[in-house]
Amino acid sequence: MSMMKRVGEAVKNYFIPREGNDNKPHILRPRAIAFVCMVALVAESAFVFGAKYIIPQSKLFGIIEVNALIDETNASRVSNGLPDLQVSPLLTAAAQDKANDEATKGYFAHTSPQGVTPWYWFQQAGYNFDYAERILR
Repeated sequence: MSMMKRVGEAVKNYFIPREGNDNKPHILRPRAIAFVCMVALVAESAFVFGAKYIIPQSKLFGIIEVNALIDETNASRVSNGLPDLQVSPLLTAAAQDKANDEATKGYFAHTSPQGVTPWYWFQQAGYNFDYAERILR
């Protein structure tokens, strides 16, 4: 029997009710159903684990969002006759330190539960924020 014919017979036995499988496809038998359910459960668990623990920890995920934000902001600025904004490594470092603090301590706010303001993070990164502080206060 050729390989293609054997594969065709196996497919028929698994999916088509006929005399060769006692009119009950193998896929509907308890062991096959249990196997399919187990595979689905493992796949779903892997997806949930990845979505909850792996993706949020990925630096690449954050980079994609940041780049999209920068691109969209600059596209809007250019369409309004304004120059592009440039990424500041110091402000990026300050923002990352602030985000790490939020993630570690479980909050999402400009001022931490301990009263630490954004100015602290600018200072830690070495960013001169005197002008921004005067404007915003």
